[in-house]
Amino acid sequence: MEPLAGQLAQSDAGIRVRWDERVRSGDVDPDLPYVAMGTLATLLVDAVTDEPAIDLSNLFRDLERRLTEALPATRNLLIAGFLEDLQNLSLNRGMPLASWRRWLGPTTGEAWSMIEGMWSGSISREQFN
Repeated sequence: MEPLAGQLAQSDAGIRVRWDERVRSGDVDPDLPYVAMGTLATLLVDAVTDEPAIDLSNLFRDLERRLTEALPATRNLLIAGFLEDLQNLSLNRGMPLASWRRWLGPTTGEAWSMIEGMWSGSISREQFN
């Protein structure tokens, strides 16, 4: 079965191509879902860097749906494994976090803000959890 990161990658044709290349090269281990989410986050940052006008709305719509319906373990994977990695990678590449907001729905937007708040110190880890 395709890891959750791979399922999300299938939501966008361009990301799917990048994902499939990583899978073929052996860079994705389906038994390590947090690592796979980190790989997906890397692919998105690369895609936005390569093509700033890219439209990732289908992928983020899928993410929003999955996050809204998720059980706690999957919710944690999507937030800590994907969104937090996406923020970290973006900051390390000098990308403003606000550049992702255009694709965030209400649930992903709330999670995004909570991650920002946790790392800025405006909310505690306990509040985040």
